[in-house]
Amino acid sequence: MNKIYSDQIEKVNLLVSGIEKNAAELKTNKINVDTQQLKKAIAQLTEIAEKQDVADATLKQIRTEAHQKLDELKELYDAAKMPIKGHFSLEKWANFGIPDKR
Repeated sequence: MNKIYSDQIEKVNLLVSGIEKNAAELKTNKINVDTQQLKKAIAQLTEIAEKQDVADATLKQIRTEAHQKLDELKELYDAAKMPIKGHFSLEKWANFGIPDKR
């Protein structure tokens, strides 16, 4: 889980724990904090953060696959143009869809 989420969840959990542990003292001072809302928000953020972790992992895997295919395509491109560049003059390369002049 992303640290920005886990840090805030930890803070809120500590607060909830403190509120519940000292509920009688808070009630004496007429302070009422709805810990259920805090717990619900923690649960929702945890669920969303876990989904984000899965999405990040999936994206990383797909990005790696895409880069591998890009490398493969570049190699195929180079292999396909080499015989043309070796056989024809520089001026004719554009006729074969080879824009570079090297």
